[in-house]
Amino acid sequence: MKRRTRGYTAVELMMALGLFAVGVSGIIAMQKLTIVSNQHAKNLAIATHIAQAWLDQLSADSTLWTETAGINATRWVVNANGSTDGVWQLPTWDAGRDFGAAFDALGAPVQAAANARFCTHVRLTTLFAETGGLVGGRQTLANNGLARAEVRVFWLRDGAAPIANACTQQGTITAVADATDVYHRVVKVSAVRQHGSAR
Repeated sequence: MKRRTRGYTAVELMMALGLFAVGVSGIIAMQKLTIVSNQHAKNLAIATHIAQAWLDQLSADSTLWTETAGINATRWVVNANGSTDGVWQLPTWDAGRDFGAAFDALGAPVQAAANARFCTHVRLTTLFAETGGLVGGRQTLANNGLARAEVRVFWLRDGAAPIANACTQQGTITAVADATDVYHRVVKVSAVRQHGSAR
């Protein structure tokens, strides 16, 4: 007597395909999340490197801030003086250093803000004036200037509409600071000092 072989029914096949589809869709969703997370981590790393590069530039710029030359001999540190002291600034492009406020997607400086993926603002605040004087009730020495240097690097969130001229105009500095739903940002802080004598 022949034994009857039993195959899969259409219902069993449909259930197996349904389970397979659920598993595949879960894997696809995880891949999408992984790609987004990796892109954000990459942007965060690039922005951190840009902020550190700016702090290094400000530190190098401060070597021009000497007893004989004064703060006006610097390119960017001079903003820790007068009406720009303590105010977020969009730093200007320096052709000699090939460095400015705008950076491309890989973190390389670009002169044209239209090509920028990352943008930088700098705030320099005087802690000790180069001319000396009272600070917090204590007398400070002349030619012992010190400034707090803050660097803010920001980039657009996915799907957000950018603020017009955020990387080209001074007037948008405050707007960018308040737009936490529009931009991601990294902030780094250091200090720059006056050098006691020309070197």
